[in-house]
Amino acid sequence: MQEVYFVSGQAASGKTKFAKALAASRKLLILDLDDSLEWMIASNRSTINELGMENLLSYIGPERYKNLLERASAQFAQGKSLVI
Repeated sequence: MQEVYFVSGQAASGKTKFAKALAASRKLLILDLDDSLEWMIASNRSTINELGMENLLSYIGPERYKNLLERASAQFAQGKSLVI
């Protein structure tokens, strides 16, 4: 049976450490919101110049979450269990 776990919390609260431990104990694939951050920054250079780096994350936030859910759906469709 496939499993999907969502881990969320405040910055620097131990989410990554917890997700890695959970993934190791249950043989899960980890998908992180920041996995695609470099790509999104690179593809939004004009927005960075316009808004500044401080405002970029709030501007691309919805796109980042959409990308994460699309990647998770694709992995789940392939039969993989996940921690997101």
